Amino acid sequence: MDISGVIAIRAFAITVITALVSAFFHTKGAAVSVLAGGLVAVANFRLMARFLKHAIMPGIDPEAGRALGFVSFLVRYALLGAILLVIIRSIASPVFFIIGLTSVVAAIFTTHGELKRAGR
Repeated sequence: MDISGVIAIRAFAITVITALVSAFFHTKGAAVSVLAGGLVAVANFRLMARFLKHAIMPGIDPEAGRALGFVSFLVRYALLGAILLVIIRSIASPVFFIIGLTSVVAAIFTTHGELKRAGR
């Protein structure tokens, strides 16, 4: 499994743990908000990783790779912006949603620490 897959799995695990803690100490709505934020963050991370792999493949013209990266960037953020708007206006508490969004950052930090200790 590549590093982006490891980060995505860890981010999902962190999201689930954080949602369970939120449900225990707060409300079920807080847990749903954390889950929604985490799922959006993991989806964004996976889309970004996939687009970057395609943009920097050997044999692809660098200009075409840049154009693909720019278009994918715009499409990804337009799609995620629409999803965020719907989620925040309907079910999510913004504070707990933002807590869920940070799951990918936490996963990156934990993975970076392990890679650094392993000497990679």
